[in-house]
Amino acid sequence: MKHPEIARRLRYALSANNLKPKELSDLCGISKASISQYYNGAHIPSNISAGKMASVLGVSPLWLMGFDVPPQDDAKSVRNSLYNKIEKLDDLDRAKIEERVDIML
Repeated sequence: MKHPEIARRLRYALSANNLKPKELSDLCGISKASISQYYNGAHIPSNISAGKMASVLGVSPLWLMGFDVPPQDDAKSVRNSLYNKIEKLDDLDRAKIEERVDIML
């Protein structure tokens, strides 16, 4: 493992979002093989790949790449977390959520 900090942060972000590496691959359009290499610390993601993964995971791309910056923008993290959960629902349940949000607003 050449890049243990990147692997640790990716594993943490996946766990925090209740996602598996394959799901991350599907959501951000990065190959399963590349995600596996980042997950195992074998390679560093490119800026583009880090940005795609960070967007899905609700973390800073720089943090994901191992830089000493805060892990996330809290508002963005909440949005991404909710989005990921809502994506897993069927159409009927999504409609119920939309209806309840409309009532709250």
